[in-house]
Amino acid sequence: MKPTRPVEPIEAFGRRIRDLRRERHLTQQAVAERLQIHRTTYTKYENGRVSPDHQALVCIAELHGVTVDFLLGRDDVP
Repeated sequence: MKPTRPVEPIEAFGRRIRDLRRERHLTQQAVAERLQIHRTTYTKYENGRVSPDHQALVCIAELHGVTVDFLLGRDDVP
């Protein structure tokens, strides 16, 4: 098994999901609706104030077509 890098800090996760959202020209509200969460909760993910639970993390990865490892900074390849 190949060694993996440690998970990046929550702030780095927030930057990644913000950049992915912006690349797709989505608003925070649009992403929150797709994830079936409140917009303020999603905003807290992007700002690094709150970590998503496992289900939300998987849903965010699926929404953007990337891996959970990419979102967590363990892999540079989306």
